[in-house]
Amino acid sequence: SILQMPELPKGSEATSLAMILNHYGFTADKVLLADLMPKFNFYYIDQVLYGADFVNTYAGNPASAVSGYGCYTPCMVTTAENYFKQIGEVNYRLTDLTGTDFDSLLSYIDAGRPDMVWATLDMIEPEYTKSWNTPDGRNVQWYENEHCFVLTGYDKAANRVFVNDPQKGKVTYSLSVFRFRYNQMGKYAAVLSGGDIKDVTPAPSVTQPSVS
Repeated sequence: SILQMPELPKGSEATSLAMILNHYGFTADKVLLADLMPKFNFYYIDQVLYGADFVNTYAGNPASAVSGYGCYTPCMVTTAENYFKQIGEVNYRLTDLTGTDFDSLLSYIDAGRPDMVWATLDMIEPEYTKSWNTPDGRNVQWYENEHCFVLTGYDKAANRVFVNDPQKGKVTYSLSVFRFRYNQMGKYAAVLSGGDIKDVTPAPSVTQPSVS
């Protein structure tokens, strides 16, 4: 478990990736990973705010509690690529699992492979709080409570998931609530692949009830 504070108040994604990489024996520093992330600072033109799309590029600065927002799986895949290039590693990659049914993610846990998973801080309701234009002319809206975790275990009988939270350390949440927030936030997830990591055949998708 690695905490994002104090260096990265808005860096749950880089911190989660650091945890994943260190799990497999790499000595990846969260601050280095944040430096390797594709990032784009905000600016105004004619009183119109412009910023990153936050899917492929981090919006703002993860080291700033004021101007940092976040990013999603494709940005972190690129970050991992940049890290592996820097250390000369060609056998590993971060695999984008975006859109994967939550219960299929648990197949990776069964195989001892922790997942990077996006949900919300403290499992609170996501809320659109800010919007801006991207340089290519799209308008995007930001979910204020976006947060990235490392999913490490689960107990279906007890309705619990075990996660490494970059803000709190090792914590547990309701499995049904965590699944619900994961779905709400767009089903973004990732897992490390390659090297001597065994492939996983995800469990079939199952229709799940709403949050309880």
